[in-house]
Amino acid sequence: MSALLLPRAYRAANSRVSCNDLATGSARFGAGCPPPRAGRTRARIMARKADACSTRLARTRDRAPALRQTRTPPRGTPALLAKRGLMKRRSLAAAIGIVVVTLICVCSLYAHFIQEKVYEESADHLKEIYTQVNNTFSMLVSDNWNHLTTWNMFFEDTAKHSPDGAVDGEAADETRAFISSEQDKWGFTNFYFLNGSGEYVTPSGERGTLSLGQQLDQLNAGNSIVADTVPTSGNGLTVFATPVAPASFDGFAYTATAISYNNHDMEATLDVNAFDGQSSCFVITPAGNLLFSATDQYSQSANLLDWFDKIASFDGDTSLASVRDNILAGQSGITQFSTVTDHYYLTYMPVGFEDWIMVGVVPSGVVNASISEVQLTTIITVSVVLFVVGALVVIMLWQHGRRALDQQVGEVKYREQLFSALSGSTDNIFIMFSPNGASVDYVSPNTDRILGISAADIFANVRSIDRSLEPGSESLLARGVGDLASNDHYEGNSTRRHQQTGEMRWYHETLFRATVGETEKLVYVLFDRTKETESRERLQQALVIAKQSNQAKSTFLAKMSHDIRTPINAIMGMTQIARDNAGNWEKTDECLATIQASSQHLLSLINDVLDMSKIESGAIELQEECCNLDDLLRDVDAIMRPQTTAKEQLLTLDAVNVRHRRFAADQLRVRQILLNLLSNAVKYTPDGGMIALHVEELAQTSPNFARLSFIVRDNGMGMSPEFVEHVFTPFERADGQKMQGIQGTGLGMTITKALVDAMGGTIDVASAEDRGTTFTVQLKFKLGVPDGEACAPAAGDEEDTHANALVNGLNDGVESDSGSKPCQRDGVSQEAGEGGKRNKNEAVADEPGNAGGARDDADATNNKPEGKGKRLSFAEVFEGRRYLVAEDNQINRIILTELLTEHGAQLDEAENGQEAVEAFANSEPDRYDAVLMDAMMPVMDGYDATRAIRALPRPDAQTTPIIALTANAYADDVKKALDAGMNAHVGKPFKVGDLANALVKLQKERE
Repeated sequence: MSALLLPRAYRAANSRVSCNDLATGSARFGAGCPPPRAGRTRARIMARKADACSTRLARTRDRAPALRQTRTPPRGTPALLAKRGLMKRRSLAAAIGIVVVTLICVCSLYAHFIQEKVYEESADHLKEIYTQVNNTFSMLVSDNWNHLTTWNMFFEDTAKHSPDGAVDGEAADETRAFISSEQDKWGFTNFYFLNGSGEYVTPSGERGTLSLGQQLDQLNAGNSIVADTVPTSGNGLTVFATPVAPASFDGFAYTATAISYNNHDMEATLDVNAFDGQSSCFVITPAGNLLFSATDQYSQSANLLDWFDKIASFDGDTSLASVRDNILAGQSGITQFSTVTDHYYLTYMPVGFEDWIMVGVVPSGVVNASISEVQLTTIITVSVVLFVVGALVVIMLWQHGRRALDQQVGEVKYREQLFSALSGSTDNIFIMFSPNGASVDYVSPNTDRILGISAADIFANVRSIDRSLEPGSESLLARGVGDLASNDHYEGNSTRRHQQTGEMRWYHETLFRATVGETEKLVYVLFDRTKETESRERLQQALVIAKQSNQAKSTFLAKMSHDIRTPINAIMGMTQIARDNAGNWEKTDECLATIQASSQHLLSLINDVLDMSKIESGAIELQEECCNLDDLLRDVDAIMRPQTTAKEQLLTLDAVNVRHRRFAADQLRVRQILLNLLSNAVKYTPDGGMIALHVEELAQTSPNFARLSFIVRDNGMGMSPEFVEHVFTPFERADGQKMQGIQGTGLGMTITKALVDAMGGTIDVASAEDRGTTFTVQLKFKLGVPDGEACAPAAGDEEDTHANALVNGLNDGVESDSGSKPCQRDGVSQEAGEGGKRNKNEAVADEPGNAGGARDDADATNNKPEGKGKRLSFAEVFEGRRYLVAEDNQINRIILTELLTEHGAQLDEAENGQEAVEAFANSEPDRYDAVLMDAMMPVMDGYDATRAIRALPRPDAQTTPIIALTANAYADDVKKALDAGMNAHVGKPFKVGDLANALVKLQKERE
């Protein structure tokens, strides 16, 4: 049984100070109680403002007679107006409450009415359905009795015609045929001939016993019975039996005949299809014993009423006892009950046979499904109608009260808004409150805009305005405002901060007592002094900046004047010595070597200054390319080894536990960092010292990146703890006797740290005087470079050490993206179509600014098809080639001619762009292997000349490489050259290796 039943505002106007009240109060203050001498001026200003406000209000009234006719000035004091407004608000609230309560009552009554109608409708529906089921079941029982009576008459007639009065032989066969045909016709399970002991024989000759219990006695007493039984060889049956006169069938004496139905066949008549199989139907005795059930999980011994007693809770006045009484009395009825999981309808009615009762149980939700939908729609419709009606009533009441209230407070609000408009357009703040601070009468509407504190917060608590005070500022409200005499006032200055934006403001504050009507009030005025304060601070800051700028310029000029003049002096001096010793080739060669070294040092100084300019402008650009750690270290070693050898220093480079040796990085910048650190170590380590570069891989924090640590360690002079703190500060250099003779600008470490920061890395320094210094750089590099992709080879040649030994400054040229910053100053060529970026397969000779700059006879690098490079001598690059040189400076033409013809090249010269165009146009096709074009020339500059050549109607005008060979080495100059049609850019001063690399690259592309 449990398996069947359990699962399924308006804010009113406050009495605030109006413009007239302020004017009146101020006038009284000014006339009756003049403030002390120090505050008279401010009090007079306040009084004048109030008088002006009153005058403006009077003029407005004169210009608006219609307004005076429609707005009747309220009578009485503001307090009386507030009292009247409060009474009207209460009346309005009471009217709204009555309407709401009425709506709730009407909705409740209607819902109750609908519920009763739903119950009545459901009861009629259930009664109709179960009456049909009951009639079907009753007809089945009645038909069975009629069949047995008819068949018994047939048996008696058959026996009369038998010779011995017994049904056997042919009579028995005839009887069997008759019963078989009747069974096919009516569908009963079996037919029995019964004796007084319950033994039976079927027409087919099957014998057995039916267990009929006490009902067998009733049958023997001459009463027809219906019983559930289980034969000796079968399933449960429902047996209909009726007594007959003693007779015999096929030798078996019987006193009754019976037919049986399978229990499932009987219970099928109780199945109700009207509720999608969710209903249950039972036939019980008056005591509640279960005779038939539409479900097969209950035995005959189950008692339905006892189950109800355990799990059901009946609704209303109905109880299980009343249901029992109605069943015993043979009455019909419908009621409702609930279980812990659902709510049900219970229907019961007599079957019409003996005292059997049919019981039906259906979930309420199933019965009311369609009715509930109608109910819900009706309730919603009525509720909406009632709500609309109620809302209209409330709106009418509210509008009526609002109009009355507006008429009373309109003039007060008009005057208050007028003053608020006047005060809100300024950055001054006005507040009026009672001396004890219990009530706030007026707050200017600009507090939220100026301080980020709403007027509502100040109305709630006047001291909430002090939330904006900055530490160190005193609030006038903390001075005991209740004790402020009527002839006294407070003044002070404060700094306040906007609570949302953090904007700072400065105020001059005044607090004084005023009489408004018959009430004492305190007026708190904050006069904005922000513009004056900010102007004063800007002037002071500008003065400090000007002093610092002048100091920085003086420091810079003092340092750079000395450092630049030193190599210039060497160049000029050695030039004079060389001229004086023109016949002494050994002396001349020594002078030229010194001039070359001084020139390299001067270029290094200029590069440092330009690098700092780029760093300060935030224009450092990183160009990621395939980087091979082994090539990088080999390059660094080739550059630094000659310098350490010259000073008999021990240089060691090692890479330990480095699993990722190929990664994406700006190889030029990484090399610059390492060379700066190693150069620093070489300069500040005495002869015979030790310098080491140690590289190790750190634990990965991301599978896509490798973390490398570069540690540069030396045992040189070291630094004091005080100087370590400033080692990365521009132009900072340690003082002392040890530093004498060591050249430098104090920018190397600043540039290094800026590059490390740009790469997202860290740099740390540890040093002790006379014990050495250790720099630790940690950088993160992106992985995922394809194995087949070639990396840029190490710049320069390991044997090219002559120039390395001559240079102390190790700062590379730096690229830039603006017209005011250097780019490729030292001859790194850039290919057209690559947006000014280096190609990873491009052979890059060391730049003059590097310690590893290649000699003029150094090798250029070409690329094999496999991507690996082979070394080419300058002769292999230039010999047999013809170039058109466009250069307006005769000295530069001489230098270029001497450098290139030395390696077998042939040159045609042009002094301006126009001559270059004419020379190219008049030459036979493919005469020139390349055009070397200066940018700034008279008559026609290099850009226009390039465009003119490209426009010539000949095939080689589009294919002949044009290389910009110019001192215009800024990013926009590079872009301008490429946009004009040039193929590459080599900046001056250049070396033959730089030009060779560019030519090899372009020549390979042409092939």
